[in-house]
Amino acid sequence: MRAFPMPGYGMLASRPQSARRRRWRVPAHSGSSSPSDNDTTVSACALTGLQVRIRQHHLQIRSMSRYFARAAVVLCAAGCAGWSVAGEQFTGSWYIDLRTAAEKKSGVKCGRAYFELRQTGDDIAGSHGMATASCGRMNEGGPVRGVVVGRTAVLVVTSGRNDAIAMGTATLSNGKLKWRQIEEIRAGSPEGDSPLILGSGILARSKP
Repeated sequence: MRAFPMPGYGMLASRPQSARRRRWRVPAHSGSSSPSDNDTTVSACALTGLQVRIRQHHLQIRSMSRYFARAAVVLCAAGCAGWSVAGEQFTGSWYIDLRTAAEKKSGVKCGRAYFELRQTGDDIAGSHGMATASCGRMNEGGPVRGVVVGRTAVLVVTSGRNDAIAMGTATLSNGKLKWRQIEEIRAGSPEGDSPLILGSGILARSKP
């Protein structure tokens, strides 16, 4: 240890270099923790708010894809034996009138649901919309994506009203489109508001 003078305090001893260095050493890891755990924590904390939102969005897409892939596998197992690219396609405008006989007679407006679909190979893209009678509530159209297996397609529909996402099957039969919703993938916002995605029905093709 080396001593040196300090005015008003006499002789003070300095700490050894090794002691000063020891003060700054990082404590050893204990338990099951490891340096890589700390590195991961630091990296996660360094993410900006925008990066976090992007990662959450990707997770939502991956979650939706799992539902979509599961339904496609089920349909393929049931219908791949009759797979055929030729024949009637899903491309077109499909609609269903949801009004009662009395509402039709009195000329009530709206009260319809529709699918606008475009098939390219085994892929489907388009939109879906719906409006209650008298146009009281409306889903003015949200995106539709799907895949075709034989005469049936699995469609993932997003509500243009509240961003809810539903999955269902659409089957071609005698020039009609039979639609059935089988699962809600994501609830809409605000909670309790109907997404106005058709639950089930037989839709006719609109004439050009």
